[in-house]
Amino acid sequence: MQCLWSPRAWRGQGNSVLALAGCIVVGVALILFVLRLARRQTSLIAQSREPMPPQDLLKRMADLAIYRWSYRGRPTVSHIGPMSQEFHQLFQVGDQRRIYVVDALGIAFACIRALHDEIQRLKMHPAISGESS
Repeated sequence: MQCLWSPRAWRGQGNSVLALAGCIVVGVALILFVLRLARRQTSLIAQSREPMPPQDLLKRMADLAIYRWSYRGRPTVSHIGPMSQEFHQLFQVGDQRRIYVVDALGIAFACIRALHDEIQRLKMHPAISGESS
């Protein structure tokens, strides 16, 4: 299953810059909504930090399968998202039983940044994107 948020899904669709920009806008809106529910993460409580290359995380995200699923015993309530085991295997964060909001947000922020960088690259080289200004 291919994620519609992935740049791979928009290749050859004609207006890839506009499509990527639309994905970024929707992504930012979703993240801002979720941030209202998330706990604050500051450099005062973080123990160790290492930079993560956004393009690498975006490539991993493109390989992450997205499912419609429900918990055992609650078949009438469905959810959409990756399986925690696959998320853990790809990103090596959290544990295999759950996806922590802080990890999902951090990866989403990195992917948005990678998409922004891709848009800037396409703007600098319009012949690559197959569009004319």
